[in-house]
Amino acid sequence: MDTETMAIALQDAWPGLPSGLGEVLKKEWDALTPRIEAVEMAGVPEGEAHPINEFTMPLANMARTAGFHHDAQGKEFIAAAIDAAGVPAHLRSTVSTTFAVQLLSRGSE
Repeated sequence: MDTETMAIALQDAWPGLPSGLGEVLKKEWDALTPRIEAVEMAGVPEGEAHPINEFTMPLANMARTAGFHHDAQGKEFIAAAIDAAGVPAHLRSTVSTTFAVQLLSRGSE
C-alpha cells in the first residue's frame, strides 16, 4: 500500500483502524512478545534497541502520514492499535508513551 492510500485509509477509519490492520498488528505483537519478555526479564532499560520500538515506530510513521499530529487523533489511534494487537495491560502505558515520543520527535524534524 502506498503512502497516500495508507493515509486515506487511516483517515477514513479514524478513530478505528482500517480493515485488516488489526490482524497485522496482532501478528506483529505476537512475534515480538518473546523478545519483549526476554528484555523485561533481563531488566534492560527502554531505549532505541528495545523491541517495543519495532512495534511503535511503524505506527508513529502511519500516524504522521495520516496527519494525526494532535493529541486526540494520536491517542485514539494508538489506543485502537494497542487493543487490536492485544498488548497486555502492564505494557499499554509503555507502548503508548513510546509511540507518543516517536510521533512528536519525528514530527518536529
